[in-house]
Amino acid sequence: MKISIFIPSFETGGVENNVILYSKIFVENSIETELVYVRAVEKKLSKVDEKVKKIKIGKKINIPFIHPRVLDSLSLIWDYYRYLKNNEVLIFSFQNSVVAIILAKLTRRKIIIRVANHPNSAKIEKSFTVKLSNFLKKVIYKYANLIITNSEVTAQALKQITKNNNVKTIYNPSYSLDLISKSKEDIVDEKFNNIIGSKIIAVGRLVIQKDFITLLKAFKIVKEKINDANLIIIGEGSERLKIEKLIKELNLYDVYLLGFQDNPHKYVSKSDLFVLSSLYEGLPNALIEAIGVGTPAVSTNCLSGPSEILLDGRGGDLVEVGNYKALAKCIIKNLEDRDYAISKWKIAYDNLDRFSYDNIKNKLLEIIKNV
Repeated sequence: MKISIFIPSFETGGVENNVILYSKIFVENSIETELVYVRAVEKKLSKVDEKVKKIKIGKKINIPFIHPRVLDSLSLIWDYYRYLKNNEVLIFSFQNSVVAIILAKLTRRKIIIRVANHPNSAKIEKSFTVKLSNFLKKVIYKYANLIITNSEVTAQALKQITKNNNVKTIYNPSYSLDLISKSKEDIVDEKFNNIIGSKIIAVGRLVIQKDFITLLKAFKIVKEKINDANLIIIGEGSERLKIEKLIKELNLYDVYLLGFQDNPHKYVSKSDLFVLSSLYEGLPNALIEAIGVGTPAVSTNCLSGPSEILLDGRGGDLVEVGNYKALAKCIIKNLEDRDYAISKWKIAYDNLDRFSYDNIKNKLLEIIKNV
């Protein structure tokens, strides 16, 4: 068997983290694996196992007002079509799966697609591109040989929308010994090391989806109650300027934007509370990883993932999406009552085996055999 991983835009998010983990599982089990892309953040791409063959095809295209990921997927169509015609592979698509499915059917190749976010995201991201993409998914996804999702809630929604009953849930393999090892590394960042007081931390791309605007508004209220509270945000993205502007408008002096970090886990493990403020998710790796490195967590109850990870609130507080006042109240409670926060964390931690590398590896390999 030979697997061709389809991910036209290899950037720095959770999808890329899962490509790294999935491809590692494949090569460790002697499955020939390649990764096809158009554009990549080289630092992130370098984390893919060296046994995975990287194939760069197509050309980067810049057209105003059209999302780069859309352009990337369009630019590789002809070259990938010719490649598939001459190579017997199982396509494993992590991104722009509408294009991948069409190419699979034209070349008579089997295809597995992995869906990272709940389809409800189309109601939040209101651009024409997202609306069109969601419509095409309803029409095209039913032709995939298998759809893999990362949460049960998303799986049920996709079955209804796509009319494809061959949908399986495989949680992200986010909890591993490697995670623990990385969390114990020393931090040489003086800015972080010199922070005095409580540390609230968030990790994610600076994009609309992660809703750091709500987190900043909540933090403004937290500061009124806990003067020595600090907010650390790890990540980079298109919303940085908007976030920086709001920080100034709210007169927040204890917010630290640390940008993209190669190893965010060492920062999270040395913080007091992890906060996920997203509008929507699939199964947020960062939330699983925070619990895994010993940090209590709170989250918006967005679709989907957080409620499954935090066991409907038993393993960490869940608040209404976009409700900054409720989020602030929740953060204050967890910072002031550490016994409360730690007791919830322990419940979540005791149930992390669902996301362990070994458990997910066995389930993934078994599913692939039957495609």
